[in-house]
Amino acid sequence: MPMEQQKLRVGIIGAGFWTGLIHIPALQASKNAEIVAISRRNSELLEKIKNGTGVQSAYTDWREMIENEQLDAVIVATTHASHAEPTIAALKKGIHVLVEKPIASTSKDAWAMAAAQRESGKILMVSYQSRYHPVYQTVKRALDAGTIGTVRQVQATCSQNIGAFLSATPQEELEELMKGLGQPEWFKNAGIVPGDWRSNPEEMGGGMFADTGSHFTDLALWFAGSQAKTVIAFSEPPENPQEAYLSVQIRMTNGTLISLSSNTITPGNMFAAKNNFRILGDLGTLSCDGERILVERVRDREDLPVEGQIVTSVQAFLSAILDGGINLTPADEAARVVEVTEAAYISVKEGRTVQLRN
Repeated sequence: MPMEQQKLRVGIIGAGFWTGLIHIPALQASKNAEIVAISRRNSELLEKIKNGTGVQSAYTDWREMIENEQLDAVIVATTHASHAEPTIAALKKGIHVLVEKPIASTSKDAWAMAAAQRESGKILMVSYQSRYHPVYQTVKRALDAGTIGTVRQVQATCSQNIGAFLSATPQEELEELMKGLGQPEWFKNAGIVPGDWRSNPEEMGGGMFADTGSHFTDLALWFAGSQAKTVIAFSEPPENPQEAYLSVQIRMTNGTLISLSSNTITPGNMFAAKNNFRILGDLGTLSCDGERILVERVRDREDLPVEGQIVTSVQAFLSAILDGGINLTPADEAARVVEVTEAAYISVKEGRTVQLRN
């Protein structure tokens, strides 16, 4: 069905910093969807968001929202540890779900969400928007086409200075950091800032590796084209559940080796992580810094042209519902990212290699 022929009724569970900055503007810009209800626990901020966006219905309890509203879809953007309950409840009511990454803070929750999706037959998309980025889609197509032969190793680094997320940063400092982000006027006036729940490893599921780092973990697994088999990791400081920097080694079931390194102390913008990939095949190497893609073989080297437009998670979600567009970020693949994340933290804590069940 063409997208312009149908308008989806969308609710937001966890209307806060990220939804206000990214998802709400994307939905408001769409001709194919309307936000009919929002929910968050803080009633004061909820009222500001309602007034700023013009949404008619607002709830402090998402359960009441999905019970009372006739929803086609919801976006779940609560804390990582609380993704599972509203996602499963929405799917059981026949509602499509776009859930923020990571899909959950534990693999148990992640696989329960994947099972609920299969039982419901509805779409459960995880907001790993990098898979829809033309640069990374070009990388994936090149690998699948055998441009560097069989992939043998994937090396990836991710750096992001997220000190403001992990500490009680003063309001005025956060506002300074947030300048230039293209915030909607109502968003600025509401005084919404990143939630301090990220300083709680129980809500986060770990440190930066479990949060922003899950994007590059997801891409690395996607590029490798297989499932993780064994994981070993090291971090500093090892006793801190929210690591400053971490190194993870993964052996995949197809024999590909993955090396991931993340850190939270490199100076830079806390809202923009820097990912670098170097992928080694038996016919050459492919390097990508998020903008340029360089292929090097024995006798030649070339920059791969990048074609296509950036697609947001919201755009991909609406297309999957209305047009039958491909869901590139399904629940089962997102659950495997959580499995690797869990295994990495277990490895650090217990000083051992962790075997994953496939």
